[in-house]
Amino acid sequence: MNFEFTASKGGTYVLNFDNSEWSYAKHVYLGYDVSAPPVLGLDPMVFIGLIVVIGIVLAILAFVFYRRSQTRREVTQSPPPPPAPQ
Repeated sequence: MNFEFTASKGGTYVLNFDNSEWSYAKHVYLGYDVSAPPVLGLDPMVFIGLIVVIGIVLAILAFVFYRRSQTRREVTQSPPPPPAPQ
C-alpha cells in the first residue's frame, strides 16, 4: 500500500501506524520531503540563484559605468595652466 500526503499549511503533523489487527510484524518504510513554499511561483533555491545572478550582473554593470565615467573625466579635464613668468 502506498500513501501520499501534501500538507496545505505549516504545522505539526502526526502519523499513526496501527498493527493491532495482525498477528505478525509489519515493516513500514517512510520517506518524506520537507521543502519551503514557492517564492513568486519558483522553487526557493531557483529564486535565490536568480537573485544572486541578478546581483552579479548589476555589480558588473555598475563597475563598467564607473570605469567609463572615470575615463571620460580624465579625457575631458583641461590641462593645468602654464606657470606664470617671473
